[in-house]
Amino acid sequence: MVINRNFLLAFTLTLIAFSFSFAPNYANAASCTESSGVITDDISGGDAACTVTPDYAYFPLYKLGLCTEVPTYLNYQSVCTMIVNNSTAQEVEVSEGSQIQLSNNLSLSEGTYPAAIVLLGNTISIKHSVVFNDTQDGWDYSGSTAVEGKFCSTSTASGSEDDIGTGAGDIGGFFDCDTSALTAGKFTETSGAYLTSGTTCSISSGAIVSSSADLAFSTSSGTSVVCGMRDADTLETYTGTDSNATRQLVIQTFTNPVNISPTTTSLDVGFKVEDMLSIEGHTGPDISGSPATYVNGFIDGVEFKVAAN
Repeated sequence: MVINRNFLLAFTLTLIAFSFSFAPNYANAASCTESSGVITDDISGGDAACTVTPDYAYFPLYKLGLCTEVPTYLNYQSVCTMIVNNSTAQEVEVSEGSQIQLSNNLSLSEGTYPAAIVLLGNTISIKHSVVFNDTQDGWDYSGSTAVEGKFCSTSTASGSEDDIGTGAGDIGGFFDCDTSALTAGKFTETSGAYLTSGTTCSISSGAIVSSSADLAFSTSSGTSVVCGMRDADTLETYTGTDSNATRQLVIQTFTNPVNISPTTTSLDVGFKVEDMLSIEGHTGPDISGSPATYVNGFIDGVEFKVAAN
């Protein structure tokens, strides 16, 4: 007979490198080709893109929990034990190889956990600098002017792909470029790859159904579904193509369930940053009488991983 007991565990948030890729327009983007830290890919063509690991990513974390069954957006708060449970988002800064201890006095019952959830705010932020082999068109966000150079960095700004275009009031984007190295600003993506054209998640035969094929995907540790939430309790709704979501619920089902045993002393929770930033070319305002393709970078997905030690 198995007797469930509670254990005090030291939880750490640890960067774990594992492969993953999704985005509505750039699902097949490969890692950028680099030579001595210089990107040699040509992203000037329409819808051209390649992925990089950002220097820093900032996740607005509300909840993180281990689940005794694969949850839905209706029951995740009752079938999952929350090891992080914030009423307001806690911004977690992660970079490749970083380690952050969230708590060392949390209890978790012995048992097998086939799934986990993370509830994030809509706005994931990025700081990143890149160097290209060839001169690129960038956009000085503060001055609303085009700039050129091989050294390109994120601007201190917030916005989305929808802000870029050739119409009145449109901009070239959120990457500045110059002939010498720039200091990266903090760019906050306000929409992200999780938006759909108006479809929300649903439940069929007790199982969650993704709102879009782009938001249900295979990961290195199982499968994930992303659902937009109006708040922690309520699914998003759409008015046309506009969502009232303020958060994103990521439900991760594990190929190998997490096992909490009498010898467990800690949990490592890894947010994926490897290749999570898609470096893209987008058509923006005219330069010398013709539209230009500007360097930009947008989130290429969200994934996390849990390991018991």
